[in-house]
Amino acid sequence: MCDELVLPFDSSSGGGLVFDKADGVRGARRMPRLLMNNQSISSTVEEDDYDFFQICVQLEQSFRFTVDVTHNSGNPDLYISFSQPWPYVGNSDIISANINREHINVSTTAEIVQEAMRVPGEMPSEQHAVPSVIFMSVFGRETSTYTITATLTPEFSKSA
Repeated sequence: MCDELVLPFDSSSGGGLVFDKADGVRGARRMPRLLMNNQSISSTVEEDDYDFFQICVQLEQSFRFTVDVTHNSGNPDLYISFSQPWPYVGNSDIISANINREHINVSTTAEIVQEAMRVPGEMPSEQHAVPSVIFMSVFGRETSTYTITATLTPEFSKSA
């Protein structure tokens, strides 16, 4: 279940997230936050740091995923991954890096989503897989306050 997901966490180093230091991710020192459908969370991210979020998908059909980051101050950027728990520049499927507002709107049937979820060596199936968790991060290009909101909307197939 989504509320039982556990991501790498190192209690011996003061409670920080476990990162491969070679990948360049600077350490947000708190666990990712679970973002519920249509929920907004306001936060502050320090310069050159990340806040991490995840939203659980409990739909057995395709859906439209929309996420907005409204800037209150500073310049935060938004990174999305359908397979990597710590999305950052160079390790994400979708990036939004605008000045006043970050906005991503994508269907799980989109090629970028299907490719990110494909198991290496397997052929694409005709049935679209639906991710169980979508991983997000907000990066502070400078210390930034923001509000993040994510929405999942089922997409119904048209019958003949």
